[in-house]
Amino acid sequence: VGAALPIVDVIGVLKTAVTPIPQSFSMVIAHFERIAHVLVRNVGSLGGNLMLAHNHQTNPGNSFPSDAATVLSGVGATLNLADSAGKTYPNTTFENFLGTNMNGKFIVSINIPHPATNEVFRSYKTALRHVNSHAIVNAACKAVVDPTSHKVTQTPTLVFGGVRGPATRMTATETAMMGVDVTDSTTFHSLCATLKGELKPTVERKVEYVESLALSYFYKFFLALQPSLPANLVSAAQPWLTRTVSHGA
Repeated sequence: VGAALPIVDVIGVLKTAVTPIPQSFSMVIAHFERIAHVLVRNVGSLGGNLMLAHNHQTNPGNSFPSDAATVLSGVGATLNLADSAGKTYPNTTFENFLGTNMNGKFIVSINIPHPATNEVFRSYKTALRHVNSHAIVNAACKAVVDPTSHKVTQTPTLVFGGVRGPATRMTATETAMMGVDVTDSTTFHSLCATLKGELKPTVERKVEYVESLALSYFYKFFLALQPSLPANLVSAAQPWLTRTVSHGA
């Protein structure tokens, strides 16, 4: 998708690009529909949102916790960059983009990949309001799990925003997840300890609160990887709760 597209048009492209809509695209759409509000999504470009994240990361206490950056990094998207001299930088990862001096450079487009076979992708967000509010902490997690052995067969992706600046990957936990049996509860507790040690929040919020949000997202993601769940845990695995219209007594 072109970087100059308004976010609402990016949502439209994802809704019509493939039939049926892949699960990962549906998750990106649902999360993008919680960015800011309708008026902002109608005029604000995807590239502009990503540049806000890029330009407000030097002060971790005042970074911009871009939902778009977290979700796109988590789903494995890459960016095509160019500079004023005409040189191009195709398929730039988000990690490299955030570390690139963008003086004289700009985002041309974003590549959003189709999901792999047996891929599970989830994204999460906690904010002061359902919409029109920056994330306190957001996350995007992806893993490929063999349906027979229940083992993670490729290096997963765990991206958290609002912890140490925008779209931070938890690479130690990703490495520790590789090859694990997702049905083993002992493994889960070990991974939680690894993730907690890796988070190291630097944002200007209570550290314990930020850690608890991030760990709760990881718990929800781990539930989503299970081959089946007891009835009392099904709702816990849902990334978004649908709020119906309130009724009086």
